[in-house]
Amino acid sequence: AQAQPVITRQPADVSVSLGATIALDVLATGGTATSYQWHFAEQPVSGATNRALMLTHAAPAHAGDYFVVASNAS
Repeated sequence: AQAQPVITRQPADVSVSLGATIALDVLATGGTATSYQWHFAEQPVSGATNRALMLTHAAPAHAGDYFVVASNAS
C-alpha cells in the first residue's frame, strides 16, 4: 500500500482587495499520484483539483474559509 499524502506546506492566510487575483497553494508529499480537491463553504469547488487554487476578480462572495484534501490511489 502507498503512503498517504501529508500536507507539508499549508496555504497562507490572506486578505485580498476587491477585484484582485489570489492564489492559494499547498504541497503534499508521501505518495504518488497525489490528487487535490479544494473546498469552500464545506462544498467542493468545481474543477479545483490542482495543488493551487486561483481566484480571479475577488468579490465578497469569495470571502470565507477554504481547505484542500490531498489523496492518492491507496
